[in-house]
Amino acid sequence: VAERILSRKHSLLINKCLHALEVRRRQPRASQFSMPVRTFLDLSHFRDVSKVKWLLEQHGMSIYCERSSELGIKGDFCDLRRCRMNLYKVLAMEDPRGPKASQYLSSEEKGRKTPQNVTDTPDRMSPSSSGPSRRPPEGRGHIAPRNHKNHPGSPSLQESSTRSTRDPTPTQAQNVSTSKSQPQTFLVDLLVHGYVRTFRQDMIDAILTQYNVDMTERSSEAFTNITLTSRSPGQPERFGEACDKIKIMFDFYTNRLRAEKIELPTNLRYSREEITRIMEEYLNNHDIFSMPLGDRCLHIIGPSDEILPFIQEWRGTGGKLAQTIIERSVLSRPPMKSKQISSNNMDPTAPGTSDGGSSGRDTGEDVHVSTRDAAGSSIISPEEGLQESSTRSSREPAPTHVQRVPSPKSQSQSFVVDLPVHRYLRTFRAQKIEDLLTRYNVHMKEHNSEGFTNITLTSRSPEEPGRFGEACDKIKYIFDYYTHRLRAERIELPTNSRYSREEVTRIMEEHLQERKICIWPRASGSLCVIGPSDEILAFIQEWRGTGGKLAQTIIDRSVLSRPPMAGMKSKQISNNGNPTPPGTSDGRSRGRDTGHESHVRARDKQNGGGPSRGKPPDNNRRPSWK
Repeated sequence: VAERILSRKHSLLINKCLHALEVRRRQPRASQFSMPVRTFLDLSHFRDVSKVKWLLEQHGMSIYCERSSELGIKGDFCDLRRCRMNLYKVLAMEDPRGPKASQYLSSEEKGRKTPQNVTDTPDRMSPSSSGPSRRPPEGRGHIAPRNHKNHPGSPSLQESSTRSTRDPTPTQAQNVSTSKSQPQTFLVDLLVHGYVRTFRQDMIDAILTQYNVDMTERSSEAFTNITLTSRSPGQPERFGEACDKIKIMFDFYTNRLRAEKIELPTNLRYSREEITRIMEEYLNNHDIFSMPLGDRCLHIIGPSDEILPFIQEWRGTGGKLAQTIIERSVLSRPPMKSKQISSNNMDPTAPGTSDGGSSGRDTGEDVHVSTRDAAGSSIISPEEGLQESSTRSSREPAPTHVQRVPSPKSQSQSFVVDLPVHRYLRTFRAQKIEDLLTRYNVHMKEHNSEGFTNITLTSRSPEEPGRFGEACDKIKYIFDYYTHRLRAERIELPTNSRYSREEVTRIMEEHLQERKICIWPRASGSLCVIGPSDEILAFIQEWRGTGGKLAQTIIDRSVLSRPPMAGMKSKQISNNGNPTPPGTSDGRSRGRDTGHESHVRARDKQNGGGPSRGKPPDNNRRPSWK
């Protein structure tokens, strides 16, 4: 089996891009994973550049270019990972030099990122892609614990003793002294440190209190230097165990958090401080930490299942989500009684007063509930979800990942869905949605933009707000259900076909609709396909297995199955292309003329006839709810 695998060519599909995959025999070296990388190393943080070059050389890394404050290095990924741990150790022993906007390692080739797998190295996660301007406050441990929910993704402290015996992580290699009882220092990314200080401070405090340890933090441009000091010098083993647990916690979140940068719109009438404060309150409710960058940018970091839906919604609305969040926050405030507002911004001028804003946790209401929390961990079918949505709509938002649902009593609600998902539902599930719109007397309007479709639901019965909210929940649940279960791919059509692009697209559409796959052309000449994962994977495997010749096979079959010149009832075409007199034959007979059934598809039989040329299938009709 191994020899057969070695003799074949392999490819790896990552983010819809196909990469060549090399399979070889096990190497005598320690690591079995090998991947060439090219990156830049920022030298502005190091004082001894010659020592840095020596470390690179010792770990098998080569320098392919050298600039004023950067080194272009290349080599094996595992060698780079080992070298990076030693660079961290050098940094921990040095006082950091003047901060710069660039970081230690900035990727030169985006396509050479490591797969985001929980067992991979922390190098794959780089939330410090740029230098934020705001830093978490410096201080010591034993900060007042905060009451946070028990997050299932948090590391287990009971397991840390066994996990600490594994290969050292970058932070675990930062011991200033070899003595276990002396202070230990390590570096943590600034955004990761801010996230842990905001949402997991109670866990840090529990360790510090249990092992009688102090923690001091000093933030620089992109990193936070953390120093742990024991209050019980006579117990070095307990101090070492506490250090391991804290480092494991920071490494855990370094590997599992995702960082993004968003740009705030410039046409808002509120001050930068007011916008930052409101966005911070909103994002904190979704387990996302934010940090301002410049005048109109925010760094955000959080779990992938929270960051990705927020970024999708943000880009789908063209940044208008910020205005919506701010307006809701301002409208939710009580009337200003004893405060004055300056003319330049919305900051209260009276000292010692609050801004009057109230969050859901203060009033006991569930606002800004994460869609994962609303939907729960179990996945059910759309039919079961439609049966339960009537009771769920009275107590929680609809579980759609793209929109935090407003009050069900409002007369109009909008949300954003992926354009491919919208096309699929419009093709194969239009009747189901149209039945809901008719039953609840709701009008649905759609507006397509680049990559997304904005859907607006409007009630035609203002006197029944409860039914309108129930309809919105059911429709959004359908979109959310198929968003998580469909798969989209892109295929390249052959360029040597003698048929037009429109003809090829139409034939491919008819063929794939039988497999519940929806397609649409792109400006580049390729086709996008979306459908159930099992159908898409089978089709893509067949498509690539034939080297793209499957398209020609499908077209040839479709052309052969057509009747000669369909639509000409009183004429027939002879071999030379001239019409023959009515009632005569050119010697060819069709199955329908002789009483046999030939080339008739099952779908055509059900519809009561054969395929008609030029007519799109019924499933592709423009639904009335458009």
